[in-house]
Amino acid sequence: MTMSRADCDALLAEVRANQAKLAACSGPHSFRPIGEELKLFAKQRCACGGGGVASDQALWYKRGLAHGDRGG
Repeated sequence: MTMSRADCDALLAEVRANQAKLAACSGPHSFRPIGEELKLFAKQRCACGGGGVASDQALWYKRGLAHGDRGG
């Protein structure tokens, strides 16, 4: 499957907009599942800033916060 240049540009614009939302969030992020069904790579959205990540990324982010709270 190939993507047109316009489709690639649109996808890149979406990625950049999402990254901007995540970067602008005052944090810490508060990721919540999008939709009812939880799947391994379902997306989650930050309730504070609106940026989205895959569920596995949100899991590791939460683990990193918990690890940091333990001092190391």
